Amino acid sequence: MKDSSVSSHSAVPRFAFTPIPRPELYVRIDGLAGPGGHILLITGAAGAGKTVLIAQWAGVHLPRARPTTRVGWVTASRCPTMPGLSGAVAAALGLGGTTHDGPDTAAAQLISELGTAGHPVVLVIDDAHALTEPAAIAYLQRILTDAPANLTAVISGRHAPPLRWHAVDLHRRVFRLHATDLAFSDVRAAQLCREQHCAPEGAELAMLMGLTRGWPALVRIAAGLVAAHDDRATALTELAEPPAPIAQFLTDEVLAPLPQRIRRFVRTTSVPDAFTAPLAGALAGEDAVPILHELIRLGFPMTRLARDGDLWFTFHPLLRAHLLAEARRSDDLDALHLGTADCYLSAGMPRSALHHLLRVPASPELPAFLRDNAIRMVLAGHGADLFRQLDGEPGRADDPLLRALRAVDALERRDVAEAIVHLDLLYRRRTSGETIAPSGWTQLLAWAAAAGIALATGVGLAEFRLPEPVCATGQPDIDGYAAVEFGTVLLSRGNVDAAERQFRRGLAMADCAGNAPLRLRAAVRLATTAVTRGTAARMREFADLAVVIATRHGLDDTPEAGRAQLISMYARYLRGQPVDRRIVTAAAARQPGQSFEVIVHLLEFDLADDRFTAAETLRRATVVLLRTPLALPAVADRLLPHIVRVLLDVDATHSARLLIEQAGAVLGSGPTLARAVTALADRPGTARTLIEPLLATADAARPLPTVSAWLVEAVAQAAQGNPRRAHDALARAVRYAAPDHLVRPFLDVPGAGELLDAHIGTLGHDNDFAATVRRHPALHRRHRPPGLTATELTVLNLLPSGRTAQQIADLLGVSINTVKTHLHGIYTKLGTSSRAGALDLARRSGLL
Repeated sequence: MKDSSVSSHSAVPRFAFTPIPRPELYVRIDGLAGPGGHILLITGAAGAGKTVLIAQWAGVHLPRARPTTRVGWVTASRCPTMPGLSGAVAAALGLGGTTHDGPDTAAAQLISELGTAGHPVVLVIDDAHALTEPAAIAYLQRILTDAPANLTAVISGRHAPPLRWHAVDLHRRVFRLHATDLAFSDVRAAQLCREQHCAPEGAELAMLMGLTRGWPALVRIAAGLVAAHDDRATALTELAEPPAPIAQFLTDEVLAPLPQRIRRFVRTTSVPDAFTAPLAGALAGEDAVPILHELIRLGFPMTRLARDGDLWFTFHPLLRAHLLAEARRSDDLDALHLGTADCYLSAGMPRSALHHLLRVPASPELPAFLRDNAIRMVLAGHGADLFRQLDGEPGRADDPLLRALRAVDALERRDVAEAIVHLDLLYRRRTSGETIAPSGWTQLLAWAAAAGIALATGVGLAEFRLPEPVCATGQPDIDGYAAVEFGTVLLSRGNVDAAERQFRRGLAMADCAGNAPLRLRAAVRLATTAVTRGTAARMREFADLAVVIATRHGLDDTPEAGRAQLISMYARYLRGQPVDRRIVTAAAARQPGQSFEVIVHLLEFDLADDRFTAAETLRRATVVLLRTPLALPAVADRLLPHIVRVLLDVDATHSARLLIEQAGAVLGSGPTLARAVTALADRPGTARTLIEPLLATADAARPLPTVSAWLVEAVAQAAQGNPRRAHDALARAVRYAAPDHLVRPFLDVPGAGELLDAHIGTLGHDNDFAATVRRHPALHRRHRPPGLTATELTVLNLLPSGRTAQQIADLLGVSINTVKTHLHGIYTKLGTSSRAGALDLARRSGLL
């Protein structure tokens, strides 16, 4: 080998333009140019900047950073055969001639000579994609597989040469740079534009980068075109339909090397914005998988993104625009648009399908599409996009179905005024000519929208007349939506059973249609129905179903999903289970509505460090709720006793009474239970009088108010000196609470804890549940149990066994005098002088 400390071989290219320095990439490559026999594989389409990057690094940067490194450059497209390649490599590295007995012999000779060199060597093989001859591939394979530690090989090409890369990378020596790594950042693109006397900033630079995606060759061509134009904004806009220089580059450098079959495939699949292998196969009429694999191998400019379990492909924006222009000239573009729309519909993507349907003039498929999918798009939150795309369609703006759908869309966006305007226009304007859907569809949808307006405003809700009977349209989305809206009206009137039937019908229709947003809504309404009944198990059942639907279909960030999570947490609250603060906070961020804001603050109270501030926040939220039109007063009625308990806990009795009076003005007789709880402490007779109508209508189907009512009765009877009646009322409360594991009423009704202590062991099959409630850390008792030591508690727990003092002493391994001392302490602290008295008081105070 020639004795030279540095070699920048003459084959290292020089350029007619000034390359943009890439120090951020030089640093990454520098880490490989040391001991270890590393291999850098750089792949990217033509114009990605591969040759420029390596030439600047090897010819300019490396001699300064590592002057003892020898560099050899080979352009493989000039010597694609094994003899030519081996000779070029030897010459580039300054070695002697090689034998031509075969690739292994030539490679072994090169490796031997490199191994004896006393300095690091960098071998660059550019245009490596041109190597296809088996002997040349075998030669390169041997060099890279057995590369000595002082050799760094840089292999650059439009795609990787067909080596057995798994064998080369057996010792993790191969590192890769792809087109995405080579793409210009905003900073580098702006730097190049300035050198071209074009300095876009802000939106202009963002537009340039959005079109070119940082592809260096395209950035350079585009910058030149913009600089040469008098009107920069016009020039940038014109780039979207690739001008001749860009089109010529894409044709010559990217598309020309493709076989005709693959070129036809990419032209066809450029019609959709993005596509999967099945969609591409349907459009191209052949198996797309092997073609896509070949395009990936060739490094064709496209991106891949996993979404909902499918792999979606997208062509580079300028390349796709160029391919679309080709398709307009050579293919039946209308048929391709219709085929694309059909494939998108099969994939459950109506928004994308509509885009392609509208590209076909007077598309015959459009009315059927709108009948089947328009309401789905509105309920999925895509109404604005739907109507924006349809606004350019002649004769569609005043179609009755679309006018009714505009009202529904306005309600979805909580714009009640706009919804009223659209319904008014629907009723005022007479339609002549052909319509998208039968009049029955429009009538039912308009009726459901009117119900939504009444629910949102509270105006005329009591007088709102539901259709009798509700005529099914046969379109499950419309039928399901109407069922949910009509059910909500029924629920607002307290007709819970009829409301639940409508919600179940809506859920069935949504299941039939595969409409996830409507399924979510129906499940949340069923959970809300369970809230009005006070059945925690049903709350959890339907709320958890709604959460699963939201998670499975990407609806986690919707208000309905927030409501479902809050109802699920409220069910845990009723059962005395811990509430997850993170879930409550996340659900509150989704704007679930005023009723659910109250639930948020109610759940946060028990978690708050500052209980007084938390109680005041809850009170204010409740006041706001009562001042707004109440679509579901039964929900407010169920929450009020909990809110009153919170205010009583922080000694805000006056605030509790004021809140009850305000609620009475809104809910009528609704706050009876809350009034009774407030009166219970000092007016047990009044509490009993208030609760008497509730007891007369007590129902196991509504366990929460039923349990609370019987608990108020039990505490009031005990306060009036009627222990037998108190026991019977308590037993009823426990009997109603046990199946649904309702713990919260015992925590909310003052005095319930003492009653449980007094009557534990006398409640039959429900004793276990009562014992669970007694152990709850939040159970209130008027008098705190005396503070016994740990040993005294141990002795106390042994007293019900009937053991003598001597037997207890033997069991604990202490003297009888020690046990007597502990018994004396227990009796003294409990204020009694006998074992029986101690056991009775211990049970009453919750110690047993």
